[in-house]
Amino acid sequence: MSDGGGGILLTPLAGYYDGSTSKSTAWDPNFIPTNIMSGKTIFGLTGTAIQGKRYAAGTASTHTSVIFTRIDGTLQNMAKLDVTGLNFTPRAVIIYDQNGYFCTALQTDAPVYSGNQVFLASGTYMLLISPASVFAGGFSLPVSQWDILYYWYAFE
Repeated sequence: MSDGGGGILLTPLAGYYDGSTSKSTAWDPNFIPTNIMSGKTIFGLTGTAIQGKRYAAGTASTHTSVIFTRIDGTLQNMAKLDVTGLNFTPRAVIIYDQNGYFCTALQTDAPVYSGNQVFLASGTYMLLISPASVFAGGFSLPVSQWDILYYWYAFE
C-alpha cells in the first residue's frame, strides 16, 4: 500500500521479521501521483499524469452581439461565442460555422504585444483585448454571425 508520499508500506509474512515492527517501507521519491498515468493505480496510489496535450471539440451557438475593443482602440460589433467547461486553458482555437466556413482562429502565444491575435474569415488579423478572452476552462471569441451553430476545436 502507498503512503502517498513516495513510500510503499510492506507487511512481511509472519516469521520473516524480528517482531519489532509489522511493516517495512520501500521509498522512492518518484513514486508520486504525477508520475503515474491518470486513471491507473499502483499499490493503491492513483495517478494524475496526463500524457500529451489535451484538446476538445464541440458545438455552440451565440445569440448576442457585442462591441469588441481592438488593441488600437477602435470598436467592432460582432457576435461573441462563449465556451466553458474545458479541463485546460486553450492555446489555440479554431471555429467554423454550421456551413463549414472558417470563422475564427486564435493563437494565444503569437509573437505580438498585449492582446490575443485573432484571424478572422475576412482575411484580417485583429488584436482583440475586450471582451475577447481565453481563460482556464474556456474562451470567449468573436464570430461572424449570431443565431447559427458553430463548431469549435480547442487545443492546449
